[in-house]
Amino acid sequence: MIDLDGHVRITDFGLSKDNFGGRERAISFCGSPEYMSPDMLAQESHNRMVDFYSLGALLFEMLTGLPPFYSNNRDEMYHNIVHKDMSYPRYLSDQAVSLLKGLLCKDPERRLGKKEGFEEIKRHEFCKGIDWD
Repeated sequence: MIDLDGHVRITDFGLSKDNFGGRERAISFCGSPEYMSPDMLAQESHNRMVDFYSLGALLFEMLTGLPPFYSNNRDEMYHNIVHKDMSYPRYLSDQAVSLLKGLLCKDPERRLGKKEGFEEIKRHEFCKGIDWD
């Protein structure tokens, strides 16, 4: 989508939750399999940290051509998301790898964005030079 100021916005209203607070937790199991976080796949309650993981998966796909842990076999892909260590192509910059490692962290308590939300991500070295306004 493009907002009123001409900025690109990533959105998917099909499965969104209305008025979902930062401290609230959900138990739904939904979304595109390629972008699901390990905490969502555990089918336990999860919070907004699943969105930061999905952002990392989308960014990984934009930089490499495929989502992380992609497989034609959905069960294998789910297993890999939960259990396999992530590997990064050599052509990615150190800043890109650092951002992806932070966003794709399997532990939502240690995931980039946990402490200060999106502001933490915006300050990452990879995002240096972006005019967020």
